[in-house]
Amino acid sequence: MTDQFQKILLAVTMLIIPFAGRASDHGDPLQADTVPQRKNIIDRLLDYFAESNKPDYSKGLDVSFIGGPHYASDTKLGIGLVAAGNYLADRSDTSAIPSTVSLYSDISTAGFALLGLRGTHIFPSDRRRIDYNIFFYSFPTEFWGLDFGSQCNDDGKSSYRLLSYRASATFMWRLGDNLFAGPALEFHHYDARKAQRPELWLGQDMVTNTVGAGFRLQYDSRDSHTGPATGWLFVLDQKFCPRFLSNSYAFSFTALRLARYTPLWRGGHLFDFL
Repeated sequence: MTDQFQKILLAVTMLIIPFAGRASDHGDPLQADTVPQRKNIIDRLLDYFAESNKPDYSKGLDVSFIGGPHYASDTKLGIGLVAAGNYLADRSDTSAIPSTVSLYSDISTAGFALLGLRGTHIFPSDRRRIDYNIFFYSFPTEFWGLDFGSQCNDDGKSSYRLLSYRASATFMWRLGDNLFAGPALEFHHYDARKAQRPELWLGQDMVTNTVGAGFRLQYDSRDSHTGPATGWLFVLDQKFCPRFLSNSYAFSFTALRLARYTPLWRGGHLFDFL
């Protein structure tokens, strides 16, 4: 099933890439009889990115595409593709910060495959926000063991395939200027398959589910969610994963993020984060 998913994802990626190149074509039907001057690939890319920086919300959803190759020691050579969309919950308020939605995918020669959907829906007048992220990935990787001695022995490692599903959502209400807070939910599914040496897990579950609930406190004064030039972003996430929510293991965790955006010159910005 995993190999079939990778083939489907690769086929979808190959189909979308040429469509993405045509997304910036705005031919005039009245000039159909004329022969336009053909542009090289560099000029087409520059024109496409220039048009992508001019969102058009008249049709509801403004969509742009971006993708390219990458290389990492664990995933090897791969290609990623993102279809990103911006829209306004209230189209009459053109000064509002737009909502965002992205369909993202990745596939590599090592057998890594990823497909996900994420975004932020901003209600009219920015009274409420919903952050969400849903994704699946399949990753061939290795495991050395749980104790220090096993991790020092490279000959004793075990290869396996990790399948993971994850979904998270945060519902926030505005408490004041740029200040938001609300409940957060999270679900993780991990499945370690085809392990060569399952004894390295020392009896731990090879398949685990995690259900978490908590809250988020957020201060967001950014001028944009997709390309901020000024402002601050502070996010505090607290999640609890108790056993009574059918978790394989009980735990809790805290995540903190702090970022500042400062303009340096026209088109140049400084981004600091913690």
